[in-house]
Amino acid sequence: MSSPDVPVSAHTLPAPDLFVVCDASVVRKCAAAVALTSDGHSFTRVLAAGRDVHAGESVALASALELAAEMSDRHGGRQVVVFTDQLDVVDNPSLLPEHLLQPLNQRRVVLRWMQAHPRLRPVGDEYGHRDLMDDADSLARSLAAAAAAERLRVTEG
Repeated sequence: MSSPDVPVSAHTLPAPDLFVVCDASVVRKCAAAVALTSDGHSFTRVLAAGRDVHAGESVALASALELAAEMSDRHGGRQVVVFTDQLDVVDNPSLLPEHLLQPLNQRRVVLRWMQAHPRLRPVGDEYGHRDLMDDADSLARSLAAAAAAERLRVTEG
């Protein structure tokens, strides 16, 4: 059972070199997205909990992409990376609603499969749930490491 999340917006976040957003499927399959700065210090849970998990997965990815686009807009078009474990969407972004494709097409938002990053591989339990990590600090550190690798990848081409 997830704890209530505090709604925030890009207004409340600082302006790092790279933003990272994760969808709900990365973080304990709960109906919330997370955002943090590339230094790993501004870990913020985003969106209100309370949706069922099945609806939450797709809703959360869309919400993560919307948040990423808003963050990019607020900070001069700075690139935002969205990690997800929904490989079908990473392979075929046209599965997304049309309004979410524009930031992707403009490369302001980059969608990445989280399992391509060793530090972000989830762990399965006996029920088949895929939990990334238990505490937010560990998750923030791992995401920051993946973000640093992603920054090099984006910069190097």
